Amino acid sequence: MSIFLLLFIGGYGGYSVHQAASDSKNDYQEQVADYFWLRAQAGNIDSSALNTGNNATGEADMLPASRINALLNNSGIAGAQVIATGDAVQLSFTHPSQAVVSTALGKLEQQGWQFTQLSMQQDLTNKSIQVQATVTS
Repeated sequence: MSIFLLLFIGGYGGYSVHQAASDSKNDYQEQVADYFWLRAQAGNIDSSALNTGNNATGEADMLPASRINALLNNSGIAGAQVIATGDAVQLSFTHPSQAVVSTALGKLEQQGWQFTQLSMQQDLTNKSIQVQATVTS
């Protein structure tokens, strides 16, 4: 009886490890797919809407960090942390929508900002995307 119990516990342990590894692999593949989807959406941004938005709000007279903060707010990202550091601007925010994040990052690129550092991570529990980036004009 003890041999059967030992084999049962060992088999269940192996099965549990296999399931955890399989779940981890699936989560990783989902994150990679989300990342490539975000990059693919960068070309779907209407540049004419961006240009009219800048002129209407007078963003040309604003400081770089303020311009980026306004762009993120206009894109639906509230509460972003935006800090000017010399010639660069560091930004950090979290948002649940991949489409909103993609649109905001695309708008930054279309307005001439170049990413010198970009880190995106997705929280596995609530699927929100955390973005940390450094941009220069």
